[in-house]
Amino acid sequence: MTDLEKVVDDFMFLLNYMRQSYLRPAEQITRLKLSHAQFHAISILALKGPLPMTELANKMTISKQQLTPLIYKLIEAGWVVRKTDENDRRIVLIDVTEEGLKTYNDLKAEIKHKFIEKLSELPENELEELDDMLQKIQMLLKGVT
Repeated sequence: MTDLEKVVDDFMFLLNYMRQSYLRPAEQITRLKLSHAQFHAISILALKGPLPMTELANKMTISKQQLTPLIYKLIEAGWVVRKTDENDRRIVLIDVTEEGLKTYNDLKAEIKHKFIEKLSELPENELEELDDMLQKIQMLLKGVT
């Protein structure tokens, strides 16, 4: 096995471990209020601001047709609204409401708390080492995307 193949195998193993040990428990928290896709949509809107449907669908890597019923449910729940673009009245934007932002922030805080609980078992020196490694991984991966 080449060095590159080993890195890819290790990376895939790590992704699977992260999904099982960290992401799935986080999804369990969000599922009490939102589907995974709904949480994803609200999180994008909370971070990026109002977006047209096409751009939101692209950021979620789903089709506009898949996004439409999801947005209808979020509108019914009062978590997002449709509004027209002030610069071009033909463009309809999707924006997160105050209630949607509160729901997102509450869920994000709960997920963060669970991560803190899990990582608090590490000694301080290992937390520092993990932080350094995560910073380096982010820097390296940004260079190849």
